Amino acid sequence: MKLKWSAITAIFVTMLFIPIQVLAAGGGAAEGAHEEPSGLLMTSLIILSFATLIFLVFLELRDNG
Repeated sequence: MKLKWSAITAIFVTMLFIPIQVLAAGGGAAEGAHEEPSGLLMTSLIILSFATLIFLVFLELRDNG
């Protein structure tokens, strides 16, 4: 059980923090585009990330009990 939760925690950290850092760094845009991601974009992506993680945990707990 401990191994399962540590694996889930590692996946959460990877899925939550790495995409946010990539988007904040420019997301691989061209050199000419120096715009920062808008607050609305970041907020919506964060909300969708949390909703996805919560839904996946719900499905995992429902299936494996």
